Amino acid sequence: MLTTSPYPGFNVASEMRKRIFAGVDVPPHWSFDFEAVLERSLPIDGELASLRSHGADVIELAGLLCGAEGCPALRDMVPLYTDADHLRSSYTAAVGTFLDPYVLAPRPHGLSSDVVEAGLRPSLTN
Repeated sequence: MLTTSPYPGFNVASEMRKRIFAGVDVPPHWSFDFEAVLERSLPIDGELASLRSHGADVIELAGLLCGAEGCPALRDMVPLYTDADHLRSSYTAAVGTFLDPYVLAPRPHGLSSDVVEAGLRPSLTN
């Protein structure tokens, strides 16, 4: 299970364009404070965390993607978000290797590969 991915709550690319147009420098290490928007995620993340007691692996994304100075909004002056909430697929692919053990793990016996690849609810086959 993955907790809520850190999100800035504003469109990073749009804010960059506004700043550039207004002649305001865009900091090369622009970051945001996820704590400011975290409150909206707490009910869901709290329920996910409770699944640990049932044996689920719960991965805290904020801890993996953010640092003490905040969560990065840019990398090499490229926005890491496509909008106010969603990470770019290229960034996700670059930092998402922590999921490899889960994604690349052998399938349980009898799990249909076409179901897994389609992302549908797993069902057992004969």
